Parts: sequence; structure tokens; C-alpha cells
Amino acid sequence: VGGRLWFGTEENGLTMYDGTQWRNWSEGLRSTCIASLAVTEEAVYGVTSTFRDRGGVLVYNFVEDRWSELWPGESELSGAVSSVAVGPDGAVYFATDEGVIDVYQADGFWRHIPTDPLPADWIVDSLVDPAGHYWVVTDCEGIWEYDGEDWIIHDPDEIFSYECGHVNRIAVDVEGRLWIATESGLYVRTPDDEWGLFDPCEGYCEFWDVAVDGSGRVWGLTGEALYLLDGGESRRFAPEAVRSRQRDRSLCLDSEGRVWISAGEKGVVVFEGAP
Repeated sequence: VGGRLWFGTEENGLTMYDGTQWRNWSEGLRSTCIASLAVTEEAVYGVTSTFRDRGGVLVYNFVEDRWSELWPGESELSGAVSSVAVGPDGAVYFATDEGVIDVYQADGFWRHIPTDPLPADWIVDSLVDPAGHYWVVTDCEGIWEYDGEDWIIHDPDEIFSYECGHVNRIAVDVEGRLWIATESGLYVRTPDDEWGLFDPCEGYCEFWDVAVDGSGRVWGLTGEALYLLDGGESRRFAPEAVRSRQRDRSLCLDSEGRVWISAGEKGVVVFEGAP
């Protein structure tokens, strides 16, 4: 947003890079462990992840330079939050462990969507596609789509080529295709409900994260390499800095076409190798 990159850290709160300098916020926060982020035009929402403070949300309004906090039992949140997503209209969706999706609408009001019959309490990742459909993925209970009225179940046994098909991250492109990073490859679903698989390892290739850049190209991250899918072509980049067996790695893309990859205690790796 505005050329700024936002990072949630394990122990040091929220960090921002504006292209020239870094800034960090950690002092005075109830929790400084941020597991995931979502960004609107005026605020950053960070989901906390510690044993004591699991599932709260830290909100930084960078337009007004003001912090606020959302905690289960102290706000409109129905329960501990595991994932947060932003819709095209600016609404913010909070997936909770109490069988409810809490939505903070752009008009400042809240609404609450029951997730029955969603079988899993803890949602791994979520997003809102260009059509306004809300998607959630669970550990091994498949992919769920909310079309504004009903939940639609996408059975993992009918999608994934391996048992369980653990999902790590999801992304959506401008054409409405859903990209799913799993332990058994990178899956794609078209708006016509056609499914495909990108498995460069031809058997077992776990993708940790997936993202779509401003040109519509898809980037996927494994423990061994960074992959670029552009139309019908794919490219593989495997510099030493990208390789890691660390779990829960993530990537993001900036407006200059650079790929930022989390590298654990080493910080982040910036990849500029692809035109």
C-alpha cells in the first residue's frame, strides 16, 4: 500500500519499509508476536500468536498514526482469530475459533457469519476474491467458499493428489483463479471450478506460499526454490539464499517487481533475478 511493505515479526511487533528506511513499532503493545497481516488503505491488522495472547488483533491506523486492539471478550470478536482478510470493498474478515466469521464493514458496522457446517475451528488462511466470495482453508478439511448466502464445500479428497493435502497459503489473481500452496504441489482453481496442479518435483513438492504480482504472474515458494508462472511458462530460481528447510516461510511482492522472502532469524531475502 503506497509503496510500503509491512512485516509481522515473531518478537518485535510491526515493521515497515517505505523504500528508503525502516520503522518498527513494539513498545506499549500487549503482544509483540504477529503471525499474519492484512492491510487496507488506512490500517494494518496483525493477528497475534502466543500461548497467552493467541488470536487477538493489533490495529495500526497509519493515516492517523494511532493503535487500537481487538481481543475476544473485549470487542466484537467472537473468539480467537486465526486469519484476517480484506475484501475489495475494504471490509475486514476475521476467522475465529468459535464457528463465526466476524466482518468489520467499510461503513464501520459489524456483521457475523456462522461457519456451520465447517468442521475445523482453526482456519489456516483466508481471502476475498474479486467477485466478493470469501474463501477459507483448513489443515485437512478442505477448502470452503462463502458466496454471500451459503457455504460451498470443496472436498480435499476430490482435489488433492495426496492424502490430507495440507494447505499452507492461498492467493487469487485478477482473473479470479484461486492458487493454493499445499504439501503436494501448487493447485489452481478457475472460476468455472476446473482444477489443475503444478508439481515441478513430479511426486512431492511442498509449496510454503504463493502470491500474485501486479502483472498477474504467480510466484510460488518451496524449500528449494522460487517458481515463477507466467501464462503457460514456468521458471525456477534457486539461489542459495532462497533454500531453507524452515517451515512457515512466506513471500510478498513489491511494486518494483521484487520478491521478499522470510528467512527466519536472518531477516528477509530480496530477490531481483526475474525480469
